[in-house]
Amino acid sequence: MLTKEPCLCHGMSGNALATGDPAHRDTFLVHATERRIRRLVRDGRVTPSDHPAGLWTGMAGRAWAWAMADRGGATLLAYNDI
Repeated sequence: MLTKEPCLCHGMSGNALATGDPAHRDTFLVHATERRIRRLVRDGRVTPSDHPAGLWTGMAGRAWAWAMADRGGATLLAYNDI
């Protein structure tokens, strides 16, 4: 598992969409909530994002991952979206 703040590019949100197993996806997404992220960064368990609002590196990507999980899909933009 990558240890950057949850994002599509290098973090748990991207990992969640890359796994084919819904149970694993949900496990990754548990760690992609704002409360959990703050705690993980504070404890030094993940590296904070350089661009925390970005699609690939921040909150926008986390929102995409959560939307895909809600729809029961796993589309990762520019990876498996064609």
